[in-house]
Amino acid sequence: MSEPTGISSFSHTFGKIIKESKYTTKALTKLLSVSLVGLTEGVPFVVSLAIVNWNDEKLSGKATEHDSHGVLRMASVTKTCTDSFGEFSDDDTEVHKLFVGGEFISEGRTLSPNVVEALCDGTGTSKENAYLHGDKYKLGLNKERMKQMQHLNGPVSEVISKCTHYYNIQGEQVSMNDTVRRDFHQTNDDIECIHKLKTIAVACKHTEDWVMVALLGLKNKNKEATKAEVKACGERGIEVIIVSSKKLPVLKEISLQYGLTTNDDQQSLLLTGDDFRKYTDKERLENVDKIRVVGEAFSSDKLLVVETLREKGDEVAFLGRRTDEVPVLMGADVGIAMGRQSSKKAIESSDIIIWDGSFSDLISIVDSGKCIYLNIQSFLQPVLITTISSFLINFIQTAAWGDACLTIAQTVWVNLGVLFLGGFALLTKPSADKPISLVPALITAQMTRNIVLQVSYQVTCLVIIQTKGSRFVGSNEYMKAVVSNIFIICQFFNLFNAREPQKKNFFRYIYRHKKFWVAITAFVVIHCSFVAVQDMFGYGITMNWKLWAGCVLVGLLSWLVDWLGKCVSWFVIKKFLNRFSNTQY
Repeated sequence: MSEPTGISSFSHTFGKIIKESKYTTKALTKLLSVSLVGLTEGVPFVVSLAIVNWNDEKLSGKATEHDSHGVLRMASVTKTCTDSFGEFSDDDTEVHKLFVGGEFISEGRTLSPNVVEALCDGTGTSKENAYLHGDKYKLGLNKERMKQMQHLNGPVSEVISKCTHYYNIQGEQVSMNDTVRRDFHQTNDDIECIHKLKTIAVACKHTEDWVMVALLGLKNKNKEATKAEVKACGERGIEVIIVSSKKLPVLKEISLQYGLTTNDDQQSLLLTGDDFRKYTDKERLENVDKIRVVGEAFSSDKLLVVETLREKGDEVAFLGRRTDEVPVLMGADVGIAMGRQSSKKAIESSDIIIWDGSFSDLISIVDSGKCIYLNIQSFLQPVLITTISSFLINFIQTAAWGDACLTIAQTVWVNLGVLFLGGFALLTKPSADKPISLVPALITAQMTRNIVLQVSYQVTCLVIIQTKGSRFVGSNEYMKAVVSNIFIICQFFNLFNAREPQKKNFFRYIYRHKKFWVAITAFVVIHCSFVAVQDMFGYGITMNWKLWAGCVLVGLLSWLVDWLGKCVSWFVIKKFLNRFSNTQY
């Protein structure tokens, strides 16, 4: 301790301990190899499998992921940059039903370019943002642009009376007869009475004839719902930033409407892309956390905002649609294409595609990511406890008594049980009912406390039983059987502890988690079958019910150790807070 010890000296000393011990290193090497292979190869496999399964279950019908870990990365996102589309557009009306050529346009149908062009002109929507196929439509009505087009839109009866032709699905002009007129009127009644939407008809003029383009079922935007979604993002630690090519006054009004800023907010920055470009690198880093709106921004400005946020240490998600936003989608931590109206290049370059383009679906993905992250933390706790305690127990027993109680088969079984059954039990835990807060570190202080306590408990118990338990257990063969059984049963009870690494009540909502009970039942059945097979082939010792009860009791005490550890740590924290603050906890 008086001077640093060289690595060679340490290696020589350690080697001497091994060589002069009463055992050979072969068995210990095999046992250690099994544990480490389970840790390094099994954990990534099980986690990746669970993420893919979770995404398939939670994103079905809502979104698709190109990168299976994209949803998991959403757990760490702190900033979301978006253009002013969808919920954040300045349009007040959305199209929720679209009737063209005698039929409703449903998911999977694509309209003719002639119809798309006429419909976009009739509603004043730019062609690149037209949302004209899918089972929901968010085609905004731009009143200023509508005034510039040679078109007709208004009440269905009024528009139909002036039309001599209509477009079919293929974009061909077809003569309008009385039967077709009745179909349009009937559809109008259905949209208004059944779907409770306001209906308008859109027609365009070709030479001297008016051509019916479509019936649109309109619905007013729910701005309060969008405002609540922005608030929900804030509760999850995510700030929303609008970066758009629109004029700054328009974006300022949008930010006020949806709660991104307030009139008395003196801290938030609203600036143009040109202003942001003129900042020095130092000024950008100093001010980027205050930015809420960037107007009149080019695609290069969006990329610059994202890169600056990442340089500052934020995890950034970017919501895009257009082809010129591909570099930004690829430059963000998570690139998200919003809706079927996104360009093909944007969809191909994104990590996640939200087909409906809904901000509420984005929040669901964030919650799913956070839930997966917490489940991975819960899963890692019993895996690390099993790996560390098995190594220490095998090492101590082999070094001190010349033989390890755990056989290769038992080590393989307990690793497979904790990895696969434990993974099935813990990685499928449902989402919490309220927004989830995360600790950035994958191995938290609470997990470290739990791991140290459980490893210490298992090693201490098994060493005591090995040294003092012969009078209760009997022969050495029975001793080995009892020790190995206790070790495996302790891992079983630790699966319960791992459900709530921080909370004392790990039974919370356990009745909802059916997959956990399936995994736990399978663990018990397989372990009993494993012991029975060992006895059948003469590789084990048959224990009586008293020894089995003792093994279960020692394993059950791991619950008490977990509860006491959490109580003591909370008591220490409470005393510390009471000492250094005026608040009594």
